[in-house]
Amino acid sequence: MLIRLTMQISDLTKYNSAIPFACGGPAVEFIKMMILQGLHVIHLHAETVTDNIQFLIKSRAKNLAVILN
Repeated sequence: MLIRLTMQISDLTKYNSAIPFACGGPAVEFIKMMILQGLHVIHLHAETVTDNIQFLIKSRAKNLAVILN
């Protein structure tokens, strides 16, 4: 899956409170929250893939036993 991010860089220097906000507590906490949500989605996807692999292995175990013996 290819995800293309297109973001424009905004000039925030015209807003006096933008830089202190971006460097301060609320913005940092917001970024941490967004990162944790992203990691959660990655974790859920990894668990789904693992479940699918385990299902395939268990469903084909009898066929593999015949081949290996």
